[in-house]
Amino acid sequence: MTAAIVINNSMSVANIDSVMNENLIAQWLKFADVSEKSIKTYTKAIRRFVAYINSKGIVAPTADDVYEWRNSMKTENKSAATINLYLTSCKLFFKFLNQRGIYNVDISRVKSCKLTTEHKRDALTAEQGKTVLNSFDTTTLIGLRNKAMTALMMTCGLRTIEVSRANVGDLVSTYGRTALFVQGKGRTQKAECVMIPVKVEALINQYLEARGAVKDNEPLFTSISHRNKGQRLQTQTISRLVKSTFKNVGLNTPRLTCHSLRHTAATNMLTHGVDIADVQMILRHRNINTTQIYRHDISRMKNTGECVAANAIFGI
Repeated sequence: MTAAIVINNSMSVANIDSVMNENLIAQWLKFADVSEKSIKTYTKAIRRFVAYINSKGIVAPTADDVYEWRNSMKTENKSAATINLYLTSCKLFFKFLNQRGIYNVDISRVKSCKLTTEHKRDALTAEQGKTVLNSFDTTTLIGLRNKAMTALMMTCGLRTIEVSRANVGDLVSTYGRTALFVQGKGRTQKAECVMIPVKVEALINQYLEARGAVKDNEPLFTSISHRNKGQRLQTQTISRLVKSTFKNVGLNTPRLTCHSLRHTAATNMLTHGVDIADVQMILRHRNINTTQIYRHDISRMKNTGECVAANAIFGI
């Protein structure tokens, strides 16, 4: 049995799904003005909330009900980032309902979960990075593609979405160097670029030459499978390929994922003297505090305080 929801705080409809009709969802998503990827996440979040209040038999959801929903997700061991994203979706939906005069309740007081400022992924060491790149079979097209793609992410700090969105024509020559214009997370245009190191450029060119004639509007990295041949690699595929490579060379730990390649680029830049403002520019961080987390990680790893304490106690 589904729960009823009060409309305009006085009228009642059969169930909350009557409010969640596809037309209204479409209107809300237009109101939210989010990316295609966020549309799927936002819709999923609202449907989760609907399922929750239906399971509780809640007739007229309040801020307290949203608060309890947030806590229920904590017991499911969902990450703070996921919970906050779902909560943001819910707040936007209720704001939309309020502005349209459909349902009036203020849930703005429901606080988001506190996010940790530490990275949950590790960077590769220089030796691990070399091992990964040397593991690819460059006698095959797939090996050439994966090596070029991995090297690009490992040196320029690209995200999977940026790799997926990259086209051949985004590679341009500027000031005697080759740059790749990228469309980053939350961006609508390819207005920022990374400068491609010479050795990485050589790997990309080797891959493109093996691919044959390519056009500027074609994806930079494409699928080679019979089913999706020539199509753009999706972010999930890129993540899976990198993780599989790590496992193949014995780097099988939850703290090493595709995002570790971005961490590797940042860590190597900072440990080899690149100014933090320059690293921020390369990684395309809006706030330099995000880049500062990498510096904190490096300082923590160099801190030998525990060893000093142990030496004092054990007399070593």
